[in-house]
Amino acid sequence: MKPIDKEALYWLWLASVTELSPIKKSRLAKAFGDPEAIYEASPSQLRRIPRFTPDNIEKLEAHRSLEPVERMAEQLAKSKVSILPVTDPEYPQSLLELKDPPALLFARGRTELLNAPLRAGIVGSRSCTPYGSSQAEKFARVFSENGIAVVSGMAYGIDTAAHEGALRFRGSTVAVLGSGINVCYPPENRELFRRIARDGVVVTEYYPGEAALRYHFPQRNRIISGLSQCLLVIEARAKSGALITAGYALDEGKEVYAIPQNINTNRGSGSNELLKAGAHMATEPEDVIFGLCGDVRVRYEVKPGRNQVSPVPETAGRALSGTSYDTEREKTLTDLNRLVLTKIRDGAETPDELMEAAGLDISVMNLALSELELSGFIRIEFGRLYAL
Repeated sequence: MKPIDKEALYWLWLASVTELSPIKKSRLAKAFGDPEAIYEASPSQLRRIPRFTPDNIEKLEAHRSLEPVERMAEQLAKSKVSILPVTDPEYPQSLLELKDPPALLFARGRTELLNAPLRAGIVGSRSCTPYGSSQAEKFARVFSENGIAVVSGMAYGIDTAAHEGALRFRGSTVAVLGSGINVCYPPENRELFRRIARDGVVVTEYYPGEAALRYHFPQRNRIISGLSQCLLVIEARAKSGALITAGYALDEGKEVYAIPQNINTNRGSGSNELLKAGAHMATEPEDVIFGLCGDVRVRYEVKPGRNQVSPVPETAGRALSGTSYDTEREKTLTDLNRLVLTKIRDGAETPDELMEAAGLDISVMNLALSELELSGFIRIEFGRLYAL
């Protein structure tokens, strides 16, 4: 984590004016370039900023002091929080392409992931089904295994499952908050928050202490889209936040993928609408990986004792097969467990269907299911079987 210099202190001051929206702050940054110039700007200079109202000027004038910001800088340093102004070389370069990039980001964790060579966003319903959750976890795990950083918003449901899936491998995940860097929302995800801050990176444009207010999330979604090179949508409802994120991605010319959903339920109707509108269908992780990587599959080596990753490209001659992702792990399975896993992947959704397909008695099957679930190959919820 870099020390906070004078310029960064002025950027921190601008972020501290919480009465101004992130968009207003971005416009000030574009207009003045130098944060100290914003601090010193006269009311007449501020009035020249498009849509900068007298009330906005009054709010800015009320914060003309660096003392509270200096105290906050000390607290951030103790908490190992990095601040990344828009002028910082480590600032996510993809966000510079946004119409209103955040003037300042707060980050905890592996900040290099914000500029990782490969980044895919995963968004969807907060009230997802076990099926949707298992797909989010599976896709994210495979992405992470193949050197793709998973970007999401740490909300309930699909976001949580996506982060969990990425953390199963080596933590290549980015959580974008709609609150301050020290505010975990939802509170129940506190342990997940801690793990991401340790193994991935948590990032936000909101000042420490700011609550997760409803209107923060559409702004947060533009950062999820901005950081992602492509976007996967899972079980999005109509008029949902996930569709807002997809809209940002489409406006930015990025590829949007969606997992098709049951047409007899409202769950995931937004995902189906995206597919009708031209989004790519994704039925397995390789659909997204191939679209993102083209003819090259990329894996990463983790260097011991460092948070850096090194690209190790593999030529396109090696096909991305649906069973290749877990080849090494699956070598450790017994013949019985491998048979059971294959039958679940082939479509056995309940224990009864599995017993019939595999020709097993219930005691042998239950033992195999327990071992596969403990090893992270399957999930069992409400009597249904899901391969991860």
